[in-house]
Parts: sequence; C-alpha cells; structure tokens
Amino acid sequence: MDKHALRLLHWASAWWTLHFSQQELATRDARLAALATTFALAATALQDPRFGPSALAVANELCARLACDRVSLGIERHGEIEVKAMSHTATFEAKADLVRAIRQAMEEVLDLGVAMTVPQAAGDDLGAMAHAEVARELSVTAICSVPLKDDHQTLGVLTLERTGGP
Repeated sequence: MDKHALRLLHWASAWWTLHFSQQELATRDARLAALATTFALAATALQDPRFGPSALAVANELCARLACDRVSLGIERHGEIEVKAMSHTATFEAKADLVRAIRQAMEEVLDLGVAMTVPQAAGDDLGAMAHAEVARELSVTAICSVPLKDDHQTLGVLTLERTGGP
C-alpha cells in the first residue's frame, strides 16, 4: 500500500472515531437532560405535601419545559379517569366540556394501555379516535397522552397539548 492510501485510511479511521464519539456524547447528553427533568419534576412534586397543588405544579412545570399549551393529569379510579390537574388552571368544573373531552382522551389511553398521539405516528394502527375528536373539538394541532404505570398497572394518564408550532 502506498503512503497516500495509508494516509487516507488513517484520516478515515480518525473521522469515524470522532463521529462515533460525538454520537455517544449526544446520547449521553440527552439522557442527562432527561434525568435532570425527572429530578426537577420530582422536586416540584415534593414542594407541597398535598396532592392537588403538587399535581398542578408538575403540570405547570411540564407545560413550560415541553413548550406545551396545556398539560393535564388524570388519575384512575375504579376503571375511569378523574382529571386532577390542568396546567395554569387552579380550579375547573369536572363536568365542563373541556374537561370531558380531555377525560375521554385519557380513558382511551387507560383502555388501551399505550400512548396515543394526534397526529398519529407512522405505523400506529390503534386509531386514537377519541384523541382525533379531542384535537378537532379543542382546535389543537397535536395531542399526546401517555399512561402513568406502576409495573403493568395504569395509575393515571398525562395529556399534553399544542395548538401550533413545532
């Protein structure tokens, strides 16, 4: 092998080493950011010993950190969801149309046991009918609900909404 070919091989190996190192750093940074968010949410939840204020504080914190327009938290009670907190809303009427719509989306997640989104992710065959209806009814661009699980039991649902933007 001539010197030019060896030099090219050397530079190529150095480039690949740098490339994979940068990928590892990006993955590590993403994990650290997620861990920092988790700790910040835990600290937020622990600021008040009462569930209601803690749930509202967590919803507000998530809303700000994830650039959402609204974050709602529902808890499972006897196979149904009770909406317990909505970001930036100290009190709300449980029978209001807004709460009813969000509860229906949350109950869809409770029934299926998986996260649901609108717009749907590619390859998602579950349908998210309640979520599509909520998105239309509330004029939101995107809605995502995730089950809050302990082992395999869904204890609650977190619903995040955006009305525009990325």
